[in-house]
Amino acid sequence: MKHTFFTRSFTAGVAALALALLAGCTNYQVGTTLPRHLRSISVDTFRNECGEPLLEAEVTRAVLQEIQREGQLRLLDRETAAIHLTGTLVSYSLEPMRYDQNRPRTVSEYRSLVRTRIRAVEARTGKVIVEQT
Repeated sequence: MKHTFFTRSFTAGVAALALALLAGCTNYQVGTTLPRHLRSISVDTFRNECGEPLLEAEVTRAVLQEIQREGQLRLLDRETAAIHLTGTLVSYSLEPMRYDQNRPRTVSEYRSLVRTRIRAVEARTGKVIVEQT
């Protein structure tokens, strides 16, 4: 897979969506809605069930970067984090969005569609905080 700006934008979008779901809100707000004891997270490498090579590494990296950029959760290892985040890439497809004006059969821009399943679990209790596809 050629990693283009669009692919990078997609993975950043997945990361932002995962964090929004984890925080329990889809609107921007100052601070977090998570309790004080749930302020650290570990992120497992996403499982790739869609078959697109290396996409799991790019999505996982984007999620980690977004957590660091956003700053409300601390990244820790699985043994010490209060929350464990796992994800699975379920399906992947490309849809043509724009064609080259000079060569009408040549696609110049694609839309990536990836169906992702995420799950966040409270480490201490095993309680599912978020589970969504």
